[in-house]
Amino acid sequence: MFKFKPSNEINLVEAIGVFFALIFSIASLVNSVRDKNYDINKDIQENKESIAITFDKISYDEYARYNVYGGYRGQGLVGVKYTVFVSNNSKQRVSILKYDLYQSINDSLIQYGNLLESVLDTNNEKVLFPISLDAGDSKRLVLDLNVSVPQNVNILVQNKFGIQDRISFSELKDYLGEQGTDIYGNTVKYTKYGNGTVLMEIDKPHFPVYIFKMTSSKNNVFTQTISEINEE
Repeated sequence: MFKFKPSNEINLVEAIGVFFALIFSIASLVNSVRDKNYDINKDIQENKESIAITFDKISYDEYARYNVYGGYRGQGLVGVKYTVFVSNNSKQRVSILKYDLYQSINDSLIQYGNLLESVLDTNNEKVLFPISLDAGDSKRLVLDLNVSVPQNVNILVQNKFGIQDRISFSELKDYLGEQGTDIYGNTVKYTKYGNGTVLMEIDKPHFPVYIFKMTSSKNNVFTQTISEINEE
């Protein structure tokens, strides 16, 4: 005699089959979501803007700009050039819309009149923004700054040179060294040898610190601290 299995009964083999089918479906769904997230994250990383700003060196014109009144809180200004490299480390072209420069004074970011005279290229020509960098490209920029001179140093400069638009930088440096200081107000030990060689020693140097910012067309901001003490 045949026995018919009630419709609500499921044998063990069928139950195991259903269980593993369910596990496989869940695993497939998890893998699908994970792959999709990986693709999204990969796209985000590939489209992410990455700009590196590297400080290279500081230099001075033979005849430096000098303004006895234009600096921070009435201090003097002397022209100094800071060279930086701007590199596009992302996988796409990046457009830089604008730049900003601040001086860090007492933990505050200060912008005084004529802080940044202009941004120059390798041919000493003024760079007009916006600028674009292809993926992997670098651009050398010269920040033509007006460095604020401490008031006591500014008085020494006026006593020696009067009010001039341009001063021989080597003459200015030697004169201030003889007075035991430099354009930043550091205490300097100045030694001049018989052959004309000059040695200037600074025990605890203090140099101005600047914050250079560049903003891209996607409103990403890239920042670099620039100071003579970090010169390579």
